[in-house]
Amino acid sequence: CGHVGKTSGASCTAVRFTLCRVRLLDVDAKYASVKDLLDGLQYAGLIHSDKEGEITLEVRQVKVKTKAEERTEIEIEPETE
Repeated sequence: CGHVGKTSGASCTAVRFTLCRVRLLDVDAKYASVKDLLDGLQYAGLIHSDKEGEITLEVRQVKVKTKAEERTEIEIEPETE
């Protein structure tokens, strides 16, 4: 991540969402579906910020067979520059 105005060695957080769904979403809906979750991670103090350059965001989808298997997996890991 690039940090404008920050010293070298500043960290950037990687956030990965894996959407396990019976019916996969199109690209714009896939990213829109994690907006509230990402905001919640920030409000809970699990990430510092969700601003551009502060995190890297990845949203993947996995097709599952049944509704009972549907879930959203969230991975958070610090990265260093």
